[in-house]
Amino acid sequence: MNKLTAINQYDLVLVCGAYKTGTSLATHLLEQKGYYNPATINNQHEHGNGLSQRYMTKECSTARKINNDILYCSGNPYFANVLSLSNQRSNFRYAHFNSIHKFILELPPNTVLKDPQFTYSLYYWLEVFQSLNKKIKVIFTHRPNDDLIIAWNEAYFTKSLLIKNKSSLINMTMMTGFHQEICNKMNIPFEVFELNELKIANNLNIKSFEL
Repeated sequence: MNKLTAINQYDLVLVCGAYKTGTSLATHLLEQKGYYNPATINNQHEHGNGLSQRYMTKECSTARKINNDILYCSGNPYFANVLSLSNQRSNFRYAHFNSIHKFILELPPNTVLKDPQFTYSLYYWLEVFQSLNKKIKVIFTHRPNDDLIIAWNEAYFTKSLLIKNKSSLINMTMMTGFHQEICNKMNIPFEVFELNELKIANNLNIKSFEL
């Protein structure tokens, strides 16, 4: 049975994955299928290096601000200790609950959000999801480690991160696996897409990429 189902099934899809694993491509495909990306309004001028020397898609500035606040307030940038995420004090977690909750309720149906920082902060979003009467799904993107290291060394931003803080990139891939386990425990639907799978869907026909 094909793991991909109908496109209009979910009110909100979050795309989560380390840099250069296909988060932009997955979001682009969903946009082409009719999903709304708030970044088209609140982050119109974002640009950078990507598959076509510019980002294929943009990241919602509101979601990015929430994620940056979570990282800043955690006192543990990039969650260098991976296990620390699940051990955060409840007062810290719920300090961000209201901002995430309010933001999600303001979004129209069939919205997609993408931010690589979800690899660190998704746990807090998942806690909010449990309290909402909305159909929500998480897409995790994946790329083989050897190929991923090559891609990180080829892109200016990730190459500089490898020099400054290699552990932050490595932990991104570890946290992705951690969040998949949390989704299972919370009964939040998710799918894992390989980069090559996304490329095939993009090259052949966007209709082949459905949730």
